Amino acid sequence: MSNKDTALQTPTVSAAYVEVKGDTSSHFPCTLSWENINYTVHGSTKDEKHILHNVTGRSAPGQLTAIMGPSGSGKTTLLDILADRVSSGAIAGDIHVNGRPRDSHFRLLASYVAQEDSLLGSFTV
Repeated sequence: MSNKDTALQTPTVSAAYVEVKGDTSSHFPCTLSWENINYTVHGSTKDEKHILHNVTGRSAPGQLTAIMGPSGSGKTTLLDILADRVSSGAIAGDIHVNGRPRDSHFRLLASYVAQEDSLLGSFTV
């Protein structure tokens, strides 16, 4: 494969979910949805680098959502954008919490489990 062919390949991100049952009495149910999320940053030159392109998804209460993809595909960037933790670059698209546009208070409530290989040994199916 030539360098030209390699440059044209774009890694993809996929998401899956499973239903999780448990005590949610102390939690506020929240459906998070996002549509056509685009994220662009400026590189070391004046060129723009498109990190995310038209990413759409949904996570609902009682579901475990897994965002999977190869290294460098934008998984952590997507989570940072959804949690309102990105302070640079250009973000476009719609993010809704329970059907309403996400507001600035959401970042105080949003959290996710970051990738940590040491956690994998304790997971069971």
